[in-house]
Amino acid sequence: MAQLLIKRTKHWMHRKQPICIFCDEEYIDCVKNDATKTIDLEPGTHKVAVKMTSYRSRVVSVEVKDEKPTILELSFPAWLIFGDVFSAGIVALYFTLKLFIDMKQFNYLPPAVLAFAGLYMVYNMLYVRKRYFRLKELQ
Repeated sequence: MAQLLIKRTKHWMHRKQPICIFCDEEYIDCVKNDATKTIDLEPGTHKVAVKMTSYRSRVVSVEVKDEKPTILELSFPAWLIFGDVFSAGIVALYFTLKLFIDMKQFNYLPPAVLAFAGLYMVYNMLYVRKRYFRLKELQ
């Protein structure tokens, strides 16, 4: 049997949630934060993907050989996490300002914040969720 190792990098986002591994569209197991899962597979090419709730990775074709284990690193792209934190910060800042400042002089601000939040939500649903995790083969 050939081995496939999936190493999940340590990260504060989604640290409590396990990420499920699928090989050839079949559920294999879940991997926790900063952990490694070893999967025994038949030698050859396999299609690997990971999922967590509605987030997933692209499907990656991996050549698994008998000689040595094939290692995949499971990580989060930093720019996606920055986008989540940035958009949440914008909305939180708006509502904080609304509590403490008279917003009548900022007539353009509410529609701008709502438009930004709406655009980001649509972008997240259509694009980000399908490519949220990164699977990269290590040498």
